[in-house]
Parts: sequence; C-alpha cells; structure tokens
Amino acid sequence: MNKRLMNLTLMVMLVILAGCASSPKALEGAEREAVLAYSEPMADNELAALNANDYDAFIKDYDAKMVEATTPERFTNLVTLVSTRCGKYLSREVTSVTAIGDAGILVIYTAKFEKEEGVLIKISFQPDGDHLIIGLWFDSPNLRK
Repeated sequence: MNKRLMNLTLMVMLVILAGCASSPKALEGAEREAVLAYSEPMADNELAALNANDYDAFIKDYDAKMVEATTPERFTNLVTLVSTRCGKYLSREVTSVTAIGDAGILVIYTAKFEKEEGVLIKISFQPDGDHLIIGLWFDSPNLRK
C-alpha cells in the first residue's frame, strides 16, 4: 500500500465519519474504561494476528464490511508493509478514546515496533451491539516512506 493510497483512504474515512457524526466526545472515567474493556482484547488480537501473519484471527472481530474489504491479499500487503518498515509489534499505550456519535468509537494508540516507536494505530468500533471493528489504520514516518 503506497503513501498516497493510505492517505486517500484515511481522508475518505475521516470525511465519512465527519459527515455522519455529531461532535466527537473524548471519553473519560467509567465511559473510557467500558470501551477499553472490549477494545483492548480486540486490539491485542489484531496485533498478535498481524505479527503471526494469521488472516483468520486478524478479521475475527470485524464487521461484515471490514471482512469484505480486508481480502487475504490486502492483509498480506499490510503484513509485508508493517513488518518491513516497522518490524514486529511490541507494545502500545492508549492515546485517546473518542465517541463519534452514531459513527462509532475511535481508540488511538501509540505503539512500539522493533524498528520504530511512535506508530499511531487507530481502531474504530461499532458504537453498539458487539462493538465489532469498523476501521483500522496505521501511520508512522516509516510507513509514509
């Protein structure tokens, strides 16, 4: 995935989220903890599956649209891009948890990989129901090269 395609995809998703959503609201306290109770295990799974190059585990918590969009070929391209430029995933910290109205919940992480620290990982979740993953983005200087 080249830089232009990543930036274009991110721009389109942000425009869609902005158009569909009410004002974003940073979640704190009990609301934040409630989101992290479901988002952290899913994020753990995503990043372990990325490291293991395990497509089936990677899409396990995706909604139907994300499963359709994340073909095995696209997954392989993502694994290659991230592992080549950033290395294996090592750890992360939650940067923010934001409710974006009916559009979803966005959790932003700052992650450490073998070859790069400060990699941004953004995961959006359905606001209700099973809280499945509806968006995933990686961003860093090495990924933008």
